Amino acid sequence: MRKITAFVLPILDLGLPYLNKNGFKDSYLGDSEYTGTNEWGENLFLRFHTDLIQDTLENTLMSSEEFITSYASGENAEYTIFVFDLDDQIRETIIKPFLDGKYSEIDRVYVKNNFPKYVKGSNGRLKNSRNYKILHKDPKLAEQWEERLGVTFTEEMEV
Repeated sequence: MRKITAFVLPILDLGLPYLNKNGFKDSYLGDSEYTGTNEWGENLFLRFHTDLIQDTLENTLMSSEEFITSYASGENAEYTIFVFDLDDQIRETIIKPFLDGKYSEIDRVYVKNNFPKYVKGSNGRLKNSRNYKILHKDPKLAEQWEERLGVTFTEEMEV
């Protein structure tokens, strides 16, 4: 899963399992073919396998207040891209820190509402959330990566 899907997709409050059942492929913060530039962070792009999107999801996406447009992509239009506007507050408090790699500076209310400390593992048991650890600069996670990479992180560095 891309970092954008893990950390930014919750902005739309759709639920990844629901999207995955409907052919969700990935999410992006830019598309040079659509915008004509290499700018990132103005819009959120969701890519789906065209033949797997159910009408109910398509209607939900298109009725979203943030929805801008959708378009076909790939050979034989195998994908459909849905484009959503990111308002200035989201860009400043969520997208900018994310793109700058400053995960611990992402809006704390957004983090609290979308990234619980514990999540269900594949076995159904609760386990510590890696995303939670990243967003809260967990010292044990930093220690694991220091050992793995053979480096020492400073207080300003993010895992």
